[in-house]
Amino acid sequence: MRKSAIAAVAVGALALTGTTVSTASAAPVPVLKVIYDATGSSTVLKTGSVVALGPTTLTTNVLPDGTFTGSLILPPAQTSFKLLGFLPVTATVNFIPVGPVKGALGIGKVRSKAFFDIRLSDVTLAGIPTPVGDSCQTGRTVIPANTPKGEKFDLTKGGNLTGTYTIGQFSNCGLTTVLINQLIPGPGNTATLTLSNGHVA
Repeated sequence: MRKSAIAAVAVGALALTGTTVSTASAAPVPVLKVIYDATGSSTVLKTGSVVALGPTTLTTNVLPDGTFTGSLILPPAQTSFKLLGFLPVTATVNFIPVGPVKGALGIGKVRSKAFFDIRLSDVTLAGIPTPVGDSCQTGRTVIPANTPKGEKFDLTKGGNLTGTYTIGQFSNCGLTTVLINQLIPGPGNTATLTLSNGHVA
């Protein structure tokens, strides 16, 4: 029932946009392209630091069975925390996409995953620049983005998505690699993203 309902919504929306859906076996599978405004934040558990996610856009390509792929390009974000409780540390955080967002749309629910390398740059310690090179980053980080319990997601209005993820070890950070890997990597990091103003492209 759920898949058939999603298929009806997707095909119906395609019809409203003037897209012709053919029942011929050779016809391409209809795709509903929906673009959302997206903004949110991520909190790193070990440092307590907050990283802004967006503002940006999420572009999704929804198939009739409710599965979708998407593109989420996040702008660089500044973050800061206190080392040993008193030494200020600042850095620029880049979430580098390493594949499309993948997920499924159910009745009022979204389950999805985004895939990024997390890269650090412009690191300072107590106001002093700390060179980390151009490739100070983790391997692939998987960030779930799901509709929270008790909330609903609307195909056009959007909704909130949340997830908890693990940050892996950093490499290629020069002399600060060991220090960074003591401070940042680990489980229990959280991400929240709010999608709004969905429209069919």
